[in-house]
Amino acid sequence: MEVATYPILLLIFLVGIMWGLKNYLLPQLNSGSNFATLLINHLPLVFFSFGAFIFLLTALSVTLFKRKSAIMNFTFLVKLPLVHSFIRLYLTAYFAREWGNLIAQGVELRQIINLMKKQKSRIFSEVGKNLDLELNAGRSFEQAVSKLALFLPELSLMIEYGAIKDKLGLELSLYADECWEQFFTKIDRLMQLIQPLVFIFVALMIILLYAAMLLPIYSNMGSGI
Repeated sequence: MEVATYPILLLIFLVGIMWGLKNYLLPQLNSGSNFATLLINHLPLVFFSFGAFIFLLTALSVTLFKRKSAIMNFTFLVKLPLVHSFIRLYLTAYFAREWGNLIAQGVELRQIINLMKKQKSRIFSEVGKNLDLELNAGRSFEQAVSKLALFLPELSLMIEYGAIKDKLGLELSLYADECWEQFFTKIDRLMQLIQPLVFIFVALMIILLYAAMLLPIYSNMGSGI
């Protein structure tokens, strides 16, 4: 996440500069209506409007998600093209780590499920209830996990493999570490992709700033000759 910090701060700083130019500098330059000036005049409004739209969309999504079960919400999210791999990796790593730690400490599976059902986390509690129903129906732990689309298919295989070796806690912990590593690697790659795009955008905005300031000056110089 550190990779994204600098370009985001730079972008915010640039928007602040454009806002200041729009309100204080450009009116004094009598800058006319060239393209750069028009863009700078409207760009802060576009940014703030986009931010407000994202905020409202997020608030609406949170409100709608609260009305449905957490499992349904995450099942929907893991079907989205751009974010499904991140969400499944995160959930797989999160649950594998928790299960691995508890099993390694000697906690029985039924006790783990009962603990899950009592948690404040909606997704943790609902997964616990779902597993409880599946186990009561006669299915094994790995079969119950494999039916949940939230997790990577390899998780149920690791559970089966760990159970066969009688090292389920250790195998789940190792698998969780691998999933976390993949998750943060994906995040870093995404940030490394976004960062150059932000820098290019910032560079274009700086060019526009110079154009908005210098074009009126050159125009006045040309008209005065």
